[in-house]
Amino acid sequence: MDEPITYAKLYLHTDREFYFQGDSIWFKAYYLNGQTQQFIPGFINIYADLVDKNGQTIQSQVLPMANGVTSGNITISDSLEPGHYLLRAFTDFLKNWGEDAFFYKPLKISKIKNSFELTSDSLAMGKKKKPEIDVAFLPEGGFLLEKQVNIVGVKAVDKNGTSISIQGEILDSKGELAAQFGTEYKGMGEFSFIPLAGEIYTVNIDGQDDHLYEFSNIQKEGIKLEFIGEEKDNLWFRVTTNSKLFQGENYYFAIMHRGKVLFYQKFVQQGKSTKITLKQSDLQAGINRFILLDEQLNPISERPFFSKNFEINDVKIRLNQNQYETRSNVQLEVFDEEISDGSYSSLSVAVVDENAVGENGPELNILSWLLIDSELKGNIESPADYFNDDKISPQKTN
Repeated sequence: MDEPITYAKLYLHTDREFYFQGDSIWFKAYYLNGQTQQFIPGFINIYADLVDKNGQTIQSQVLPMANGVTSGNITISDSLEPGHYLLRAFTDFLKNWGEDAFFYKPLKISKIKNSFELTSDSLAMGKKKKPEIDVAFLPEGGFLLEKQVNIVGVKAVDKNGTSISIQGEILDSKGELAAQFGTEYKGMGEFSFIPLAGEIYTVNIDGQDDHLYEFSNIQKEGIKLEFIGEEKDNLWFRVTTNSKLFQGENYYFAIMHRGKVLFYQKFVQQGKSTKITLKQSDLQAGINRFILLDEQLNPISERPFFSKNFEINDVKIRLNQNQYETRSNVQLEVFDEEISDGSYSSLSVAVVDENAVGENGPELNILSWLLIDSELKGNIESPADYFNDDKISPQKTN
């Protein structure tokens, strides 16, 4: 008997991410069991919407789906206002879990411009304004411990949610330097910080005199879980406390993946810090959640971690020639390897002009959606970049 589906994932492979008025958004939809990543059998309807920046649905499609696969398109009106839009898709089952379970993909729709409009745009781009920024400070384990070395992540974005680079410093109530920080990759960085008792800390960001931030999540006494490093196949965590109240007490360390418990172990907190060593090879592909629980199994602290322990089919494509004339016939040969369970890949191919795709390729793909986007809340900028070998590893996910 098949295991019941506890949650599902829907992904739409679109032909592009940039469109013009009058274009059609072509897509193929994949509907998968969220636990096994296998197609969901049966016949259902899926709903695909084009949504504007105000959250209003501009166009909608209802499509029948058989055994987890279907395809369709949404035609963009010639009169649609240029700008940023969202492609949203869901099923009746996904509505039970709320809109966070829906599929979302940002799209940009433009109008074809004449030479005068292109020149005006170039002049406007030359007038740079000081960006409006939003900075988040993300302590390891979810909060700061007083009188303790804390590892703190920082993430900086502009008003559109695009990452920006910043440099800054943390000052105490006397204006003295307590820590410095900066971002390295996609507006992200980390630093160490020891908050002292009774102090109020503020943040200064270079070039942003009007940006104010005050640390308020500092606990006088507590215990939490922190990721402290990795080497080859080993991961190092620690359970750290700043109070004797938590020493000698029983706790549980657990690992969860897609709602299931992979591992748990009871331990006694000895001293201020208990080190935990894990093998990366023991983790499941995607987001693993490391959780610290008290003896009554109440969660105290959590730390997500991304694992690349996934396998994908090696699909090869062969063309019948190297160059083609306009509107000439193109023949493709696709070679797929058989999966261990005897099945084969279900594929979709989009052929577009190279200018219709960003310099680094699509910002979202089925791998990044299944392993990152659908597992985390909030906007993730260019998640497909995390699967490029020349990018910084995304494993440090605060």
